[in-house]
Amino acid sequence: MKKIIIIVLSIILIVMIGYYFNDQYHFIGGGDSESKPSEKPSGVSNTVYVGEVHRFNNDSNLSSSNDKVAIVGDKMVLFVGEGNVIITYNGTEKKEYKVIEKENEVKVNRITIENNLIEIHVGESADLKVTFEPDNATYKNVVWQSNKPNVVSVDNGKVKGLQVGEAVVSLKGARGKTAQALVKVLDNTINVSNVTLDKQNVALTIGEESNIKATISPSNATEKTITWSSSDNSVVSVDNNGHIKALKNGTAVIKATSGNGVSAICNVTVGIPVEKLTLSKTSTTLKVGASEKLYVAFSPTDATNRKVTWSSSDASVVAVEKGVITAKGVGTAIIGVTSTNGKTASCTVTVTN
Repeated sequence: MKKIIIIVLSIILIVMIGYYFNDQYHFIGGGDSESKPSEKPSGVSNTVYVGEVHRFNNDSNLSSSNDKVAIVGDKMVLFVGEGNVIITYNGTEKKEYKVIEKENEVKVNRITIENNLIEIHVGESADLKVTFEPDNATYKNVVWQSNKPNVVSVDNGKVKGLQVGEAVVSLKGARGKTAQALVKVLDNTINVSNVTLDKQNVALTIGEESNIKATISPSNATEKTITWSSSDNSVVSVDNNGHIKALKNGTAVIKATSGNGVSAICNVTVGIPVEKLTLSKTSTTLKVGASEKLYVAFSPTDATNRKVTWSSSDASVVAVEKGVITAKGVGTAIIGVTSTNGKTASCTVTVTN
């Protein structure tokens, strides 16, 4: 009988020691201990403190049977109030916790997010600064959440803009303490505000070509592509670089447009080119001091660009201005006239005393 009593007492002592170490396991590491479900038998109650966090590595499928006692975050559980709670992990496995107040704990009275209104661009990140009152609180653990995770993600207080919009990022601590921040995500595109062209009016003749240069502002615009177009491609054609070519007599408007719809225009007039120039005289004789007017005939007669340039082979003998020649000294000089497309004609002038 004495042997049986000793055996029973030994068994009871072993069981009591096992429960003692089972409870002590969760106090190791202070306010952020790590739960290791695989090392604990299922169904055994684990005693933890309000404010503690247990982490479940490689497992984000967590749920709590009582949100007033424990709330779940990303691979973590925060114990927020006294009571019993069952945490489900790995989809079906369960772990029971008993949550109690810690003796002599310095409790958090208030949690504040200092930068509670911030603006970031898509792809940018920022840290939310959290303060606890009092600063020497025993546990400073919180669970973060974004009400629009497709707009703003949050990871341990670091927010990241994912797309244009707004999201409220909140944190929850023990005993119902909460704080929020509004995060606005802005478009990081710098739009073109103005387009200018180096030419606003261009006169060409059939077959002539020219280049139009576009400048956008601001110079650091994100999308700098310019699309070129002609109001009448049969009159003036334009390529992707603003190079224009006159095809037939008429007018056309060349437009340069930015990706966000800002544009500028250039008016192009296409005339009939000069094919031949003829002067009223091919030779003439003048005395020193005399003057004479030379006239230009254009072929075809409906040629549109009739601008010409006059020149003298020896201005000390004969000077010329707008077709008027003046004899300056004895000798011979050739007066020339040239159209804008390079057609020429000349007159030989002899000057005598």
